[in-house]
This record gives sequence, structure tokens and C-alpha cells, in this order.
Amino acid sequence: MGSQPTIDTEMMLDDLRSLVRIHSALPCEESLARFIAERVRQMGVEPRIDPVAPGRPNVYATIDFGGSGPFLVFSGHSDTVPATPGWETDPLMPVEREGRLYGLGAINMKGGLACMLAAFRCLAGQGPSSALCGRIGLAVTVDQEGESMGARRLLATEFGGCDAMLHAEHFFGDSPRDYLPSGATGKVNVQVLLRGQAAHAFRPKEGGINAIDDAAALIDALSRMKLGEHPDFGSATLCTLKIEGGYKQYAMVVPDRCEFMATRLLVPGEDRESAVKDLDQLARSLPLQSEVTIRTPPPYYEPYRIDTDSAFVRTFQEAYQETVGVAPTFAPHRGVVDANVFVAEGKIPTVVFGPKGANHHQPGEYVELRTLLPVARVYVKTALAYLSGGAGFYESGPVVKCTFPYFCAASSRGTNVQTCQASIRALGSQCPARRVTEGATGRFGEGWLNLVERASRASPHPSSTSSRRLGQLSTQLPRRLLPFRLAGSYRTTPRARFTS
Repeated sequence: MGSQPTIDTEMMLDDLRSLVRIHSALPCEESLARFIAERVRQMGVEPRIDPVAPGRPNVYATIDFGGSGPFLVFSGHSDTVPATPGWETDPLMPVEREGRLYGLGAINMKGGLACMLAAFRCLAGQGPSSALCGRIGLAVTVDQEGESMGARRLLATEFGGCDAMLHAEHFFGDSPRDYLPSGATGKVNVQVLLRGQAAHAFRPKEGGINAIDDAAALIDALSRMKLGEHPDFGSATLCTLKIEGGYKQYAMVVPDRCEFMATRLLVPGEDRESAVKDLDQLARSLPLQSEVTIRTPPPYYEPYRIDTDSAFVRTFQEAYQETVGVAPTFAPHRGVVDANVFVAEGKIPTVVFGPKGANHHQPGEYVELRTLLPVARVYVKTALAYLSGGAGFYESGPVVKCTFPYFCAASSRGTNVQTCQASIRALGSQCPARRVTEGATGRFGEGWLNLVERASRASPHPSSTSSRRLGQLSTQLPRRLLPFRLAGSYRTTPRARFTS
């Protein structure tokens, strides 16, 4: 992809240390949000503070390069879980040792936030005179460790209408053990209330209905309930989390109320309604006397899958392979992240990618410092390609035509991108147009645009004259960068991108 803007690694590390020092265990994210906002102001960008709940703000910022290009958002969450017992050091004091930085939230996900800030700072330095077209957003949300209130609030803003998202959660993707989520399971909580009939405990059969006994029978039967199966995600799961019922102060009374909570991991094809239906059918199949009520309190997450062959994901993959040296490994994730909200509810194409580390939600949490710079670089490279025309870059429908048909030898086989695939979007380094633009300038689209614009100035009307002028100009580029032929007359376009 040619030369890239410089990422300030010292500032990135300083940000990480500062972030770890800030207490942001939910629901106390405000101090960290203020820090993020101030860092953004120092880049010359005015942030927006969006209170999700008292003392719990999201932070948004946007770099607008002009034009009608795509809107790409870098996202992460500001909250951590509380520190658990067993830390050998102060969890809010970053400790660097043997290439690792230890501290609460270091990997989940203050390391990712530091990478996002570094990439955003780098892109903010590009200025309006760059060849980029579109917007880059930064979004830091609250409550991921709770109910994802911040992520859902984001969907109600302009950020919810973005074209694509990079989410800096702790998945690095360089091996099957450390994969990038190709999707994730969902989750639903089921709260089951059983109401029986009180009676004297010495004479339980005389009008009594024991709600605890019925709850025990239902819980015992959960292990026999058929759960969903998926060829990639495996089996759904169900786990009882809590049960309560009976007297609050000792009394010889048949318990007339019992309530239990269970959580169910959902695989694609399952949802809240199907989970409730399964449990209701199980309860009806048992000889229970109590009245059964099923509720689904928050949080609820739908399962999701991403299209790893989409234009945006392929652009990310190219940036990743060039930076990390291997192709990213995608695999289904059994768990939930804020991407469940962004993809399943917001329909935002989202790649989850962040630095390496371990021990999140445990003592001794750390991030591997060597992985910070590659993450920031991939974010920058993906953004440069996505906003410079190198990826498309609008997927506006099932039939997309390439704007290079007069210059590409492969276009003689058809100009429909889906069938010809002769495009920057589809063929990568095999695309003739991309080899010209990438080799000539190091930035997708720019070299081609310069060539087009110069030919256009020579003759603004479609004619053989402009075609000949383009051919003359093309000789100024190295011969190895011109594996295409001119066919027919040249037709100018306002920008080198895909149109429907």
C-alpha cells in the first residue's frame, strides 16, 4: 500500500499508561470519557459527550475529509469490571515487565483504546488536502461489561448509520487460538417465576402447592431440553444462575413462590422468542401444579455473523496481512461483545480486532506491548484504503459496474463486478487498475485519478483524442505497472469509484 503516515508510538504508550491509571469500573466511566475527550481536542477535533446515564457518557468524534465517501468508525468501550482479589500490584498502577503492561483493563480494553486513539490521531494529521473522501469516527461507549447501554445508544446517533466499523476488543487473529470473530453467539436471560399455594408445612397436601418443589423439577428437566445446534458455532447452552424462594423469616409454611434465573447462549437461528417457547413447552410437559411465568430481563444479544468476503472485510484483510505478515484467522466466537449490538441490531459491518493479552477479569491482566503498533497500523491502512477508493466502495446493490472498463483488459469479459471481478475491490494485486494506482503513488485511486484528470484537461469531451492523450500519459509510468490495454474511447468520471 505504499508509504504510510507515521504513528506516534510514544504517545500511544503514554495514553495506555494514563488510561490504566483511571478508575473506570462500571458504572464509573466518566473520568475516562473526559480523558478521551481531551486527547481528541489536542488533535484539533472537537469531541461530543453523550450522557447515556448520569455520570456515564459516550464520547464521539469525527474527522471529515469531505466528499460523499464512506463513514468508518473506530469503536471501543470505556468500562472495566471491578478489580478482583489476588492482584500482586496495584491494579490501577501500570507495571511494565518483559514486554507486557499489567493493570486493570490493560487488555479489556484500554490497550485497544490506546490503539484507536493512535490511529485516529494519525488520520487527523492527514488534513483536508489529502486524497481521502468520507469520514472517520471515534466512538467510546459505556457499559459493555453490563448491558451494552452505550452501544445501543450509539445506534440512535449518526454513528449508527456508519458504513463500517473496526471494534478494538482483544482479538488479534494471528492463529486459530487467537482468532477474529467471524460472528458470535447471542445470549438471553430467562427469569422463571413459579406461584404455588401456601399451607401448613405439617400438612402440605391439604391445599398446598410447593413452588420450590415445582421449580426443582423444572430445573432438573432443563438438562433434557433440546437446545439449538449450529455446524460452525456448536450447541447452545443453558445454565441456572440463581434461585430463591420460601420464607424470609422462619415459618412453617408451604412456599407459595419460587423464582430462578438462567442464561442461555444462543446460536444463529435462535432468538429470544424461540428460547421462551422451548422453556414454556418443557414446563407444560411436566406435571407441575404451580403457575409458571417466563420473562427475559436484559441484557439480550442476538447472535450474528459477518460476511468475510465483503469489500470492507477484504480491505481489512489486505491491511492486516501486509502489517502482521499472515492472513487473519476468522472463527466463530462463543460469547458476546458489543459487536453483537452493532451487527445484529445495527446492521453495521464490523471487524473485531485489537491487541494481544491475557487474564481479563482476573488478577494479573496484561497487554502485550509489541502488538499495539500493528493494531494501530492496520486501523490506519484500512481507513486509508477504504476512504481513498481502494475498496469500493459503495456496495449499492447486486449489480455493480466498474468505472475502469475502458482501461482494463479484463473488462472485455464484462463490466459487472460480480461476474468480471476486474476491480480494485475484488482482485487485489491482480487488478490492473490497482497495480497502476498503488505502484504509481502508494495510495489507491490517487495515481489513477491524476492520470484521468490530466487526460480530461487535455480533452474534456469523450473522444479518441482524450483516449490517445491518456495513452501518452500512461507511458510516463513504469511499464511493469501497466498490465492493461486501452479499448475504445476514454470516458471521464468525477471520481474513480464504483457506481451502480
